[in-house]
Amino acid sequence: MIKKMVRVALWGLMSKQREIVSFLHEEGIIHLEYSDSARISAKDADSLRLLRAKLMGMIELLEWNGWDRIKDDDLKVVDDKLKLPFPEVISEIDGSLDHFKAQLSDLFSKRDDLDRLKDKLKKSKDLTFKFRSFIEEHSRENRSVSLWWVKSDTVGEVIGRLQVALNGMWTGIGRVPDIRHHFSPVGEKEGLLSLAVPVELGDIMSECMSKEGLLWTPPVSSKNDSLLKSMENMDKAISELPARQKEFEDTLNRVRSEWGAKLGCLFILIDERLEQLVAEQGSYNMGSTFLLEGWLPENDRDEFCKRIKGTFGDEVLIRWRYPASDEWFKVPTALDNSSIFKPFEIFLKLVPTPHYRGTDPTVMIGIFFPFFAGCIVGDGGYGIILALLSWFIRSRAKKKVVSDLSFVLFSVSVWSILWGVAYGEFFGDFAYRVFGLHPLWVERSHAVIPVLSFTIALGLGHILIGLGLGVIDGIKNNNRHIWMEKAGNGIIILSMVVLLCSIKGVIPQAFFSFSIGVLIVGLALLVVGGGIGGAVEAMSSFGSILSYVRIGAIGLSSAILAMVASKFVDVLGVSFLGIFIALAIHLLNFVLATAESGLHSARLHYVEFMGKFYAGGGNQYKPFSKKRRNY
Repeated sequence: MIKKMVRVALWGLMSKQREIVSFLHEEGIIHLEYSDSARISAKDADSLRLLRAKLMGMIELLEWNGWDRIKDDDLKVVDDKLKLPFPEVISEIDGSLDHFKAQLSDLFSKRDDLDRLKDKLKKSKDLTFKFRSFIEEHSRENRSVSLWWVKSDTVGEVIGRLQVALNGMWTGIGRVPDIRHHFSPVGEKEGLLSLAVPVELGDIMSECMSKEGLLWTPPVSSKNDSLLKSMENMDKAISELPARQKEFEDTLNRVRSEWGAKLGCLFILIDERLEQLVAEQGSYNMGSTFLLEGWLPENDRDEFCKRIKGTFGDEVLIRWRYPASDEWFKVPTALDNSSIFKPFEIFLKLVPTPHYRGTDPTVMIGIFFPFFAGCIVGDGGYGIILALLSWFIRSRAKKKVVSDLSFVLFSVSVWSILWGVAYGEFFGDFAYRVFGLHPLWVERSHAVIPVLSFTIALGLGHILIGLGLGVIDGIKNNNRHIWMEKAGNGIIILSMVVLLCSIKGVIPQAFFSFSIGVLIVGLALLVVGGGIGGAVEAMSSFGSILSYVRIGAIGLSSAILAMVASKFVDVLGVSFLGIFIALAIHLLNFVLATAESGLHSARLHYVEFMGKFYAGGGNQYKPFSKKRRNY
């Protein structure tokens, strides 16, 4: 249901403004409304926003995500160190952050250099793998060995020109030694050419080849090292990389552990200080006093007044009143549901906030959503798996939204088990085959018409409840057109049901004439309340009722698919293949049944049910509170 709100006006001494605003921030229950003429100081606000952005940037750079581990005591320790005047605090923090950021950037720069070196070494090792034996063999023969990038289609010409050049410069005894070479293509048009010549011809070869290609050099090498020595150094560097990376990660983890929580606390405190500054400068300045106005849940009013008067005494003055009818559009909407239905408020996050004088559908969703979804699944075995899955998710949930979803899933699992007992289904007909379990109601795979008729009856009841809520909503908001249209729509549906029952002989024929009279009354209300649009809406209501057939139809397909899984065991026997196919079909059916039950149950609520009464356009209740648990 929607909480009743009261309008609150709070006057306080300007000398106590910061303490009073801090108290309101700590209480976290007043929805503040600021003066339209108030403008926050650009200097203070920009300083805080810039500092907050810088802190968040450093937290992200540090890759720290321990928000849920920050305790109030940690915040108090950091807050106690921020007792300097406001400008000095900003200046001190800003300077410290710049110094720390420089050190942090240097640390990450070294890590990036290490990552780049790792990539280069890996690529170099992959490139030279095919040349390893060639280089080792000719290095042992005291030859000068080198690697060159050349075009693939010029390898023969390059070696020929090099041989001619060496012949012209050879001064030794005998003929010029042959050039030993090995080529490996790397891309479509280029590759690596390894050349080996006598040591005394090494410089000549380098001079000639510098005109033909590009010398390949290892990432780690000295100027006077041979190619083999450079490759050995490369192997050594690769073997040392894990230790160097671990050393860096250990250093980073120490920095993250030491500074992550401190930066997080500082960010939260700066963010909260910015919110308080907005509240301070958003108040009405009345000279020696200030005025803050807002909305407060009525059930919190007395305790709040008692606490603030106990803290500030006569330094504050509070007045409250109930909202006038012309203020309803801006009164914030706060939901108040019992713990068993509160998780279902998650469904309202996908639609506009309900109007303050509107209807909260949470309880109805909490009753009917798991009921419909469980009816679609309708299998005790699948229900048990859903229950275990919901428990697993809840045990590891760190966010409220995940915890709420797990509770919704558990509710669906309970109804799935109950409907499974009603239908006699436990992994299809497994329970019937093994334990002789019979359905308490009907076996839906053989009783198609009764099941579909039942789902239409469910739709009839659900739509009538929605129209009834629409009537209540119209009366509550003094909207004659709304309540007359919804009432006329509901009366027409009921009279048509009575007409059909009397024609079929389910009820006495005397009700036929009575239902005709009621139908005329309903049509009159419908036309007066909604005009032509109301008549169209009445026709669509019958379509909405028929939409609930999907509950039975989808559930029926799920039941048949589960039975098909058992048939494979009949055909293939209790063999590995038979059991494997049966389990695979059950897994597929479980996923489909779970997804479709949630999807179609949600659609029936959003489109068919809530469309009969729900109106958005509300102002969401956003209390002035510390959000330290929401980062």
